[in-house]
Amino acid sequence: MGYYQTWLKKQEEKKNLQNEKNKEYNRKNAREYYWKNREQILEKNRIKRLYNREYYKQWYEKNKEECNRIRNEKKNNNNNYVYKPNNINNKTIQPIKQKVYTAKDFILFG
Repeated sequence: MGYYQTWLKKQEEKKNLQNEKNKEYNRKNAREYYWKNREQILEKNRIKRLYNREYYKQWYEKNKEECNRIRNEKKNNNNNYVYKPNNINNKTIQPIKQKVYTAKDFILFG
């Protein structure tokens, strides 16, 4: 094997070793992030379930009059109209207080 092929092989081995280290590091950080921000992640996942066609159809049926009023105003007043919603059922997510987990929280029997 020539010098260049040996050099390539060593570079590939270094790359593989670095990838293994990165996988381990990313797994560890993902676990820590999950347990620090668990409530927010779970709340975000609950809200993701709403993002489907049926949810938007129901939302539109509830707010049809308001949406059409806004559209008509926009069409009739073409002079620099700025959209300002009036009581459309927009649910804003309140920030969740983060709980700091300790080792005692994970002890099942004690």
